[in-house]
Amino acid sequence: PLVPVIAEMELAGMEVDQEYAALLSAKYHKKLDKVDAELADALAELKPQIDAWRLTPEANIHPKKKRGDGDAKSKNEQLEDPVNLASPTQLAILFYDVLKCPAVSKKAPRGTGEDELKAIAKELNLNFCNVLIKRRELVKLITTYVDVIPELANRWPDGRVRTHFNAYGAATGRLSSSDPINFQNIPSHNKEIRMLFKARSGYRILGGDFSAQEPRITAHISQDASMLKAYNEGKDLYSVIASMSFDRKYEDCLEFYPEGTKIIYEGEEVICGHKTHTNKEGKNYRSMAKSILLGVEYGRGAKSVGEQIGKTKEEAQEIIDSFFKSFPKVKIWIDDSTKKVHELGYVEDVAGRRRRLPDAQLPKYQIKFTDPNRELNGSFNPFIGCKDRVDDTTNKLLSSYKSKLDKIKYAKEYEKIQADALKDGIEIHSNTGFIAQAERQAVNSQIQGSAASLTKAALIEIFHDPVLRELGAYLINTVHDEILIEAPENVADEAGERLCYLMKTSALKFVDDVPMSVDYYNVPCWYCDEFFTTVEAEFKELLAKNIDPMEAFELECSERLESTRSQIYEIVKGYLPRIPDDVDTTYKSL
Repeated sequence: PLVPVIAEMELAGMEVDQEYAALLSAKYHKKLDKVDAELADALAELKPQIDAWRLTPEANIHPKKKRGDGDAKSKNEQLEDPVNLASPTQLAILFYDVLKCPAVSKKAPRGTGEDELKAIAKELNLNFCNVLIKRRELVKLITTYVDVIPELANRWPDGRVRTHFNAYGAATGRLSSSDPINFQNIPSHNKEIRMLFKARSGYRILGGDFSAQEPRITAHISQDASMLKAYNEGKDLYSVIASMSFDRKYEDCLEFYPEGTKIIYEGEEVICGHKTHTNKEGKNYRSMAKSILLGVEYGRGAKSVGEQIGKTKEEAQEIIDSFFKSFPKVKIWIDDSTKKVHELGYVEDVAGRRRRLPDAQLPKYQIKFTDPNRELNGSFNPFIGCKDRVDDTTNKLLSSYKSKLDKIKYAKEYEKIQADALKDGIEIHSNTGFIAQAERQAVNSQIQGSAASLTKAALIEIFHDPVLRELGAYLINTVHDEILIEAPENVADEAGERLCYLMKTSALKFVDDVPMSVDYYNVPCWYCDEFFTTVEAEFKELLAKNIDPMEAFELECSERLESTRSQIYEIVKGYLPRIPDDVDTTYKSL
């Protein structure tokens, strides 16, 4: 049933705003030039140290080639002047040989990846590494999206980008897209890049985004009474979790002050409206609760959760224990999922789709002889049709190691047993990592798989809906729990209302005890509503620093080079005492 749906989205594509794309490209290349200048200055400062190192014996050793005759290049010959920042080899020579940084990673002793660069920056107090990370991020955005998307659109006469959707692109069942572009990978936190995609002339992009889709599915699958109650009372689950986990009032854990709450804002008493004033402390508690729930759903340990919420491993474990105490059915469901995947080798989502996880049924340890002929020392027994029987001595040896392995509590014990076994000609391989991964996937696959199935069910309903067809609306894209359609401007509100209705009701055949919620937007280009909110927030931050409004406007225009002065003016004009120079006041914003 999904095939014609995917076909429609692939044929429709999404239009690219080429004027905006040119401005965005100029902005990012200007950013890159600035970063390159910083790096060039930093390398110039390091040049005396590099030049001194070039004269040392260690820099000029010519190691023998691994294959063939002759010598390989010395490190001095490999290190260009200036250093090629795109070369991992040259960066490794700079950090570990020239600057004498100790190895910061056991897995990659001479690594120059992002994690290693952050560690090197801390070890050597070298900001150069942080700027280099920034450069890599910019280059990736430019070469993957900013300069590539407009070029892809130029391949088609209608200026739209098209992709191939893969119905089961992920093992969990999620859709993916590829060749020539992956819509799922376009960074959601970067509104500027998503704004490259606009509605065709006379149309609007209407989007529906399942709100907290995975937590709602968790409530349904686990049948936890507290979770079900929270959703059926219209409460925010993350705030409920924060309230119960941190022993706080529910209202104190909300991201925004409840409507009607009196607070002191900018020195004056004000009455809050609906989501008008952020409760910073409540937002923090809610954010931690979200990390806890996602950590539980994704099988993360206390250490990983602790790193996300800024707590120690022990503190995080206490919070997780408190969570399971408040929501006991979630723990029961997780334990039950682990047990079932060991028994069956698969799990199912709410629609019955199976995720096969055979690693869950592997033996904890695999034992075999280093000498393949060792088991061939037995004799053939014609009466039981058996040959190559292992002798009693060998049987006892194997049994003793199996017994030792069953009692292991720490990794070092395993390493010692493994080393002893090798002396006896026995190899031991641990499957505990594969088993643990399968156990985590057994939980996560039910949640993500169910979310994928609900999104696909919604896509099918939308595709076949006669009301949307009559209105001239059609599907153009989907990203995980988000669905986008294009509809004529004059019927956009009606089409948007129908979109949300179909997304909510299509889930009822699978999840009927937790109401689904959909966040809706009606925009001329993807994510421009959130972009406008971001620009306004940035402008207000400048005003909070007592910067003159007209000066703040100029600063915002200089930072937001992808937008015209008129566009910025339309967003912040309510804060300005007069009309800035060079702004066309007749301009109608997006």
